[in-house]
Amino acid sequence: MTILSGILSLFILVFVAIGFFVIWRGLKGAKKSYVSKRYLKWLIRVYVSVLVLSIIWYSLLSVSNHIEDVPSTSGNFYDIAVNQSVDEIDPVFIGKQWSMDYGENMLNIGTVDHEYLETPIIVYRSDKNNRKISATYYKKLVVGENDYSKEVKSIDLTLNQDRLLLYQPAQPDFKIVLFKKEFTIRQFTEEKLFEKREVDVSAQSLLYISIPKDLTLIAEDGLNIHYLDD
Repeated sequence: MTILSGILSLFILVFVAIGFFVIWRGLKGAKKSYVSKRYLKWLIRVYVSVLVLSIIWYSLLSVSNHIEDVPSTSGNFYDIAVNQSVDEIDPVFIGKQWSMDYGENMLNIGTVDHEYLETPIIVYRSDKNNRKISATYYKKLVVGENDYSKEVKSIDLTLNQDRLLLYQPAQPDFKIVLFKKEFTIRQFTEEKLFEKREVDVSAQSLLYISIPKDLTLIAEDGLNIHYLDD
C-alpha cells in the first residue's frame, strides 16, 4: 500500500506540474484557438477529479493502516499498580502469565548472566501461604492513535529449583509508516507545506509477581523491585 501511495503521489505531482504549465501558457496567450480553450477546460476538469480521488485515496489509506483504538488505560503501569491496583490496568496489555507451585521457604530471583532488566518488578505478598507463585507481564507500545503492543515481545521466566530466572525480551524490530497529507489535500487546509509532525510515543512494561506471605525472596543485582504489603 505504501508503494501505491508513492506512485500516486508522484503521478499527482507530475500531473499538477504539467497542468500549471499548460494553464500558464494559456494565460500568456500563446494559443487562443477554440481547441486550446477546450483542452484547457478538459485539463481543469481532470485536475479537479484527481483532487477528489486523492481525498478518497487518503481516507482509505488512513482506515486500512489504523491498527486499533488505544485501550482505555492511561498513565504509568507502575504508578497504577502501587497507588491503586494492578486490576486497574486494562487486560489487553497483558503479554504473558504464569502460575507455578513452589514449596520451599526461600527463592532467589535474577536474570541470565546477571543482566540489567529495564522492566520494573512489583512483588505482592499474598495474605495466605498457598504455595503458589503467579506472575503477569504487562507491555504497551502506543504511537499516535495506534496500539502496537502486540508487536512487542514478552519477558520470559523459568523456575529452576530455588531460582526464578528472568529472560530479557528481544527488542522489537519493525517499521511504523506515518501518512502525511499530500499537496493536493494540504492546499485546502491550514497545514503548512513543510510543517513538522510530532507523534506521541508511549512505551512501558511491568512484571507483577505474587508470592506466599512467608516466602523469603532474595533479589540479585540488576533488578528494579518494589514490594507491596511486605
